[in-house]
Amino acid sequence: MVKNIAKQIQGKWEIESNFCGICPVANTNYQAGNGNILVFFEDGRFERFLNNVTVFIGKYELKKSTVCDNPANDIELTTSEIPSTGVLFIKLNEGKLVLSTPNCYLDGGWSTYRRIR
Repeated sequence: MVKNIAKQIQGKWEIESNFCGICPVANTNYQAGNGNILVFFEDGRFERFLNNVTVFIGKYELKKSTVCDNPANDIELTTSEIPSTGVLFIKLNEGKLVLSTPNCYLDGGWSTYRRIR
């Protein structure tokens, strides 16, 4: 499962929407071409862009998560950007990349990305 997701996420993804349950940040839908991009490389490299400007280059890792007793066998994404920010679950849903906080986090939310390359 982890290797399958790792292959499928390779490429460039642009944020499409953001939803946060009880966060102070408003739910947002983004226009295509907004430049808020994640890039995943086959060799484990990771890049993040904000308004088409590189803001981080590092590494990412995928593993079967053990957070929240993980009944759904979720896959956990970590990057070397800010490793102490907590867990993000990663999945593909109808061709979209979805990054979410675990269900056991009180202020959970998710971000959806569209493939652009």
